[in-house]
Amino acid sequence: MSLNRGEEVHGELSSAVANGTLTLGYFTNGGAARTLSSTEALFVTDLTVVSVPGGAISIKAYNNANASLTMTLFAGTVVANGGGIKPFNTPFVVPAGWTLKVVAPAGQIDVQIEGAIIKA
Repeated sequence: MSLNRGEEVHGELSSAVANGTLTLGYFTNGGAARTLSSTEALFVTDLTVVSVPGGAISIKAYNNANASLTMTLFAGTVVANGGGIKPFNTPFVVPAGWTLKVVAPAGQIDVQIEGAIIKA
């Protein structure tokens, strides 16, 4: 999905985690690594989740100033060697000053998002 303004990016995570919380990496459409500044929001338009071990997976936005404040982008159980794709009719907004993280069981997890970074 293309947004009218902002810098289009994709985020990805591919890792064999050991029951942990991991942060996605962001990249421009040209492939350059990209970080979010404290004044930039992330608009997520598409999400893909694949898990080898299966189990409960959540993807949440965490407030950098108060980690107890969260917003859930995805939460559910993914079957072993399965996954899903979730397009958003209305983009999920990760506000400026928040970080998108994946909480997953031990094993290989692959997450990709598509969206745009917009100055807040």
